Amino acid sequence: MKPQNHFEKGLILFDFPEPLTAKVEVNLPAKLINLVTKSVSDQPEVVELIQMLDGIYVRTYDRGTIDEKKLVNYFQDSVKKDQWELLVKIQENNETVEIHLLFDEDKVYGIFAIVIAKRSGEATFVNIVGEIAPERVEELLGNLSNFGAVD
Repeated sequence: MKPQNHFEKGLILFDFPEPLTAKVEVNLPAKLINLVTKSVSDQPEVVELIQMLDGIYVRTYDRGTIDEKKLVNYFQDSVKKDQWELLVKIQENNETVEIHLLFDEDKVYGIFAIVIAKRSGEATFVNIVGEIAPERVEELLGNLSNFGAVD
Protein backbone atom coordinates (compact mmCIF):
# COMPACT_ATOMS: atom_id res chain seq x y z
CA MET A 1 0.00 0.00 0.00
CA LYS A 2 1.50 3.34 -1.02
CA PRO A 3 1.75 6.05 1.64
CA GLN A 4 -0.81 8.81 1.35
CA ASN A 5 0.34 12.32 0.64
CA HIS A 6 -1.26 15.00 2.79
CA PHE A 7 -3.92 15.82 0.16
CA GLU A 8 -5.11 12.22 -0.10
CA LYS A 9 -4.82 11.87 3.64
CA GLY A 10 -7.41 14.58 4.36
CA LEU A 11 -9.75 13.82 1.47
CA ILE A 12 -13.11 12.13 1.97
CA LEU A 13 -14.49 11.17 -1.43
CA PHE A 14 -18.11 11.93 -2.16
CA ASP A 15 -18.49 8.44 -3.56
CA PHE A 16 -21.74 7.25 -2.02
CA PRO A 17 -22.56 4.03 -3.92
CA GLU A 18 -26.09 5.11 -4.85
CA PRO A 19 -26.83 7.88 -7.38
CA LEU A 20 -27.43 11.25 -5.74
CA THR A 21 -28.11 14.68 -7.11
CA ALA A 22 -26.59 17.47 -5.05
CA LYS A 23 -28.55 20.69 -4.71
CA VAL A 24 -25.21 22.46 -4.21
CA GLU A 25 -21.84 21.13 -5.34
CA VAL A 26 -18.64 23.07 -4.67
CA ASN A 27 -15.23 21.81 -5.83
CA LEU A 28 -12.34 24.13 -5.06
CA PRO A 29 -9.06 22.35 -5.77
CA ALA A 30 -5.73 24.03 -4.98
CA LYS A 31 -5.57 25.81 -8.37
CA LEU A 32 -8.84 27.64 -7.75
CA ILE A 33 -7.92 28.37 -4.15
CA ASN A 34 -4.73 30.02 -5.41
CA LEU A 35 -6.84 32.36 -7.55
CA VAL A 36 -8.67 33.46 -4.40
CA THR A 37 -5.31 34.18 -2.78
CA LYS A 38 -4.62 36.79 -5.45
CA SER A 39 -7.87 38.62 -4.69
CA VAL A 40 -7.05 38.95 -0.98
CA SER A 41 -3.32 39.61 -1.30
CA ASP A 42 -3.68 42.75 0.83
CA GLN A 43 -4.76 40.59 3.81
CA PRO A 44 -1.68 38.56 4.81
CA GLU A 45 -3.43 36.58 7.57
CA VAL A 46 -6.10 35.41 5.10
CA VAL A 47 -3.47 34.58 2.46
CA GLU A 48 -1.54 32.51 5.02
CA LEU A 49 -4.66 30.53 5.93
CA ILE A 50 -5.69 29.99 2.29
CA GLN A 51 -2.21 28.75 1.38
CA MET A 52 -2.61 25.92 3.88
CA LEU A 53 -5.55 24.53 1.88
CA ASP A 54 -5.44 21.95 -0.91
CA GLY A 55 -9.15 21.68 -1.45
CA ILE A 56 -12.63 22.60 -0.28
CA TYR A 57 -15.46 20.32 -1.30
CA VAL A 58 -19.13 20.77 -0.39
CA ARG A 59 -22.26 18.80 -1.17
CA THR A 60 -25.75 19.86 -0.11
CA TYR A 61 -28.72 17.58 -0.59
CA ASP A 62 -32.43 18.13 -0.15
CA ARG A 63 -33.33 15.95 2.84
CA GLY A 64 -36.53 14.82 1.13
CA THR A 65 -34.64 13.31 -1.81
CA ILE A 66 -32.07 11.18 0.03
CA ASP A 67 -31.90 8.33 2.51
CA GLU A 68 -30.42 10.65 5.12
CA LYS A 69 -29.59 8.00 7.71
CA LYS A 70 -27.85 5.81 5.14
CA LEU A 71 -25.86 8.75 3.74
CA VAL A 72 -24.79 10.03 7.17
CA ASN A 73 -23.82 6.51 8.27
CA TYR A 74 -21.77 6.08 5.09
CA PHE A 75 -19.67 9.18 5.80
CA GLN A 76 -19.43 8.45 9.53
CA ASP A 77 -18.07 5.00 8.64
CA SER A 78 -15.59 6.58 6.18
CA VAL A 79 -14.10 8.90 8.79
CA LYS A 80 -14.00 6.15 11.43
CA LYS A 81 -12.23 3.78 9.04
CA ASP A 82 -9.58 6.42 8.31
CA GLN A 83 -9.21 7.18 12.05
CA TRP A 84 -10.54 10.73 12.04
CA GLU A 85 -11.35 12.18 15.46
CA LEU A 86 -14.81 13.48 16.31
CA LEU A 87 -14.26 17.05 17.53
CA VAL A 88 -17.86 18.24 17.93
CA LYS A 89 -21.24 16.54 17.83
CA ILE A 90 -24.44 18.48 18.50
CA GLN A 91 -27.87 16.89 18.17
CA GLU A 92 -30.78 19.13 18.99
CA ASN A 93 -34.33 19.56 17.66
CA ASN A 94 -33.79 17.01 14.87
CA GLU A 95 -30.69 18.92 13.72
CA THR A 96 -27.17 17.54 13.76
CA VAL A 97 -23.71 19.04 13.45
CA GLU A 98 -20.61 16.85 13.48
CA ILE A 99 -17.07 18.02 12.91
CA HIS A 100 -14.30 15.47 12.40
CA LEU A 101 -10.55 16.12 12.18
CA LEU A 102 -7.70 14.08 10.75
CA PHE A 103 -4.49 15.22 12.41
CA ASP A 104 -1.17 14.42 13.99
CA GLU A 105 0.70 16.45 16.60
CA ASP A 106 1.78 19.16 14.13
CA LYS A 107 -0.85 19.42 11.40
CA VAL A 108 -4.50 18.99 10.64
CA TYR A 109 -4.84 17.24 7.28
CA GLY A 110 -8.58 17.41 6.95
CA ILE A 111 -11.82 18.71 8.37
CA PHE A 112 -15.08 16.93 7.60
CA ALA A 113 -18.38 18.46 8.68
CA ILE A 114 -21.85 16.96 8.55
CA VAL A 115 -24.68 19.46 8.98
CA ILE A 116 -28.29 18.29 8.98
CA ALA A 117 -30.58 21.31 9.20
CA LYS A 118 -34.28 20.79 9.82
CA ARG A 119 -35.15 24.44 9.09
CA SER A 120 -33.70 24.46 5.60
CA GLY A 121 -34.48 20.81 4.90
CA GLU A 122 -30.88 20.27 3.82
CA ALA A 123 -28.04 17.87 4.55
CA THR A 124 -24.62 19.41 3.93
CA PHE A 125 -21.23 17.71 3.90
CA VAL A 126 -18.03 19.79 3.87
CA ASN A 127 -14.48 18.49 3.38
CA ILE A 128 -11.55 20.89 3.84
CA VAL A 129 -8.19 19.40 2.88
CA GLY A 130 -4.66 20.68 3.42
CA GLU A 131 -1.85 21.01 5.91
CA ILE A 132 -3.58 23.26 8.38
CA ALA A 133 -1.91 24.65 11.48
CA PRO A 134 -3.96 23.42 14.47
CA GLU A 135 -4.30 26.95 15.82
CA ARG A 136 -6.07 28.01 12.59
CA VAL A 137 -8.78 25.31 12.67
CA GLU A 138 -11.15 27.43 14.75
CA GLU A 139 -10.85 30.23 12.21
CA LEU A 140 -11.71 27.86 9.36
CA LEU A 141 -14.65 26.38 11.24
CA GLY A 142 -15.94 29.87 11.99
CA ASN A 143 -16.14 30.44 8.24
CA LEU A 144 -18.20 27.36 7.38
CA SER A 145 -21.23 29.59 6.85
CA ASN A 146 -19.41 31.13 3.88
CA PHE A 147 -19.66 27.73 2.21
CA GLY A 148 -23.36 27.34 2.96
CA ALA A 149 -22.72 24.76 5.66
CA VAL A 150 -24.30 26.49 8.63
CA ASP A 151 -26.59 29.43 9.30
